[in-house]
Amino acid sequence: MVGEGSHLDQAANEFSEEIIGTMAATAYHPDISSIEAFTHAVGGLRWSSHKLTRIVRTYVTRLRNLAALGPANICADARAWAADGFQALPEATLQYNKLCVAANIEAEEVPLRLLAPYENAREVKLLQRTKRLEAPLADAEAKAVEYAMDILRALALST
Repeated sequence: MVGEGSHLDQAANEFSEEIIGTMAATAYHPDISSIEAFTHAVGGLRWSSHKLTRIVRTYVTRLRNLAALGPANICADARAWAADGFQALPEATLQYNKLCVAANIEAEEVPLRLLAPYENAREVKLLQRTKRLEAPLADAEAKAVEYAMDILRALALST
């Protein structure tokens, strides 16, 4: 209940972003070796489409940033924010949120239609398998939103 007395304003939204970022960092942590293998394999690839090359490289950079992202010290940051009377977010929260923005893989997903002209039959099958494996991830992300709301309620940062 450290957030009791705070206002549900932009600062509270930014603090919730720190929580969501920490959840993402924690969720992806077990897959760091897979992320590193993927980014190593894909990071140097180039296509005749400069647009596709740019999008893939941005995606690889964001994945690398995600792999490097650790959890924030949410409790310490919440206490610091409360000690300030909820006037200004701690610098640690603001800096962490910048790192989260640099690791946001949803913002730069690779459009599959751009890859289609370069795929062979084996890769088409791999893509189909990948799509099937993504469905449980989408479900887990939806469940994570519920957990984030539970955390915000426990901190008294949500109604």
